[in-house]
Amino acid sequence: MFETPIMRTKLNVTKDDRESLRQALEKEAAAHKITAAAHQESLDRQRTLEQQLEALRRTFLDTERNFTILQIQLDSAKKKIARLSKLRREAEARSLRHQFIDIYNLEGFRHEYNRFVRELARGIWDRGTIVYFDLDGFKLVNDLLSHDVGNEILIAFGECLQNESRPEDVSACLHGDEFALILPDTDLKAAESIMSRIHQAAAEIDAGDIDYRHVFEELGREQLVEFSSGFFTMERGDPILSAEEALMRAESTIPKFANRRKTRNK
Repeated sequence: MFETPIMRTKLNVTKDDRESLRQALEKEAAAHKITAAAHQESLDRQRTLEQQLEALRRTFLDTERNFTILQIQLDSAKKKIARLSKLRREAEARSLRHQFIDIYNLEGFRHEYNRFVRELARGIWDRGTIVYFDLDGFKLVNDLLSHDVGNEILIAFGECLQNESRPEDVSACLHGDEFALILPDTDLKAAESIMSRIHQAAAEIDAGDIDYRHVFEELGREQLVEFSSGFFTMERGDPILSAEEALMRAESTIPKFANRRKTRNK
């Protein structure tokens, strides 16, 4: 058998070549070190960014939760405000109503009168009539039948005003046995027609099962409730009067009150 001879090649590497190779290797090592450092820096930067992103995500989730909580609190606050506003409106409405008669009180009359005057000025109405009522001999009715019965009579008379007037009219109890009506778009003749119905309804008021015939003997009349009434008609363009002035104008048309002036500020 023949054996293949091993060929050996002898490199002729000089000292300069070895130095060049060493420098090349050192440069490569330095470049590799720089590359490794840059890679590590990139990894560190990526890790930092990921941490910041996670922190932002947590902040966003916290903010979202806080926003949801705030939204719930805001909705709750809105509901509370709505309830308080409703209670305030109801309290204001109650403050304008009589304590036991389902009509306006004096303050309610002022409020509704001022609204009527504004509507008159805007041309919603051409005219209107203020009617003032005073129940005749009501103190004696109270004395003879009791204040409880007297209150029932006041309630019944208030119902007469409500039932026999129109939806746009305003009924009010001013003081004790004093009442008033605001009749928009009504002249004296139309007001007298409404008054006729009120007179008929008032004639049917009684004291229930209580024997009150002796009251008639004391008062010299044939029905339990009688009243005096006066009228004041306002036209659009007339000078603006206060509620008290309008009431006094109406009251002054009743002969027995022609020279009387009352203070209605309380």
